[in-house]
Amino acid sequence: MCAGQLDHTAVFIDSIPASVQDYKSGDLIIWWGEKPEEIEYAYPLAEDELVIIINPENPNKELKATEVKSIFSGRIEAWSQISIFNQPISVWIFPPGNDISETFRSAILDIQPYGRLARLALTPQAMVEAIAADAGGIGYLPRSWLQPNVSASMIDENLQMILRKPVLALAAEKPQGEVLELLSCLQSGAGQEKLMESFSPSG
Repeated sequence: MCAGQLDHTAVFIDSIPASVQDYKSGDLIIWWGEKPEEIEYAYPLAEDELVIIINPENPNKELKATEVKSIFSGRIEAWSQISIFNQPISVWIFPPGNDISETFRSAILDIQPYGRLARLALTPQAMVEAIAADAGGIGYLPRSWLQPNVSASMIDENLQMILRKPVLALAAEKPQGEVLELLSCLQSGAGQEKLMESFSPSG
């Protein structure tokens, strides 16, 4: 894509938890969520949103906001309490302190904690694998990480909007030269066309 158009630019892709991210480790860092306070330069590329995911065997393709809150807080522990699906509920979350985890918890639970039986998935891929292997599993992840072996469960539109977050390019220093060219490509033309395969246009 964009890097291929620049002679002296290499792109390295890795998934690094926000808690250990070194913002000076690269010229541009692609970031999910709001701009960290310590970063001066942030450039919008697209938008993504957190979605509730369930096992494809689960018929609960729509969930009320109150049901989601009760499930993740541990007050509802079996799908049979809200539907005909006779499976215990396995709640999967990302580790505390993770930006995705905190975004979801604050939107869904407000000040309440997750339920005491919630299980930890360390990465989006681990979350997908856990839900795909557990008929009663429920979790969440960015829509861009959705895979065919899990299903998204629709929730209230207003709540879904709260779970919508920017995808940013972060830079420790003001981009110049080929880094600026790369950023310009990502924000227009072929770069945006490629990004829109996974994300939504930036608001």
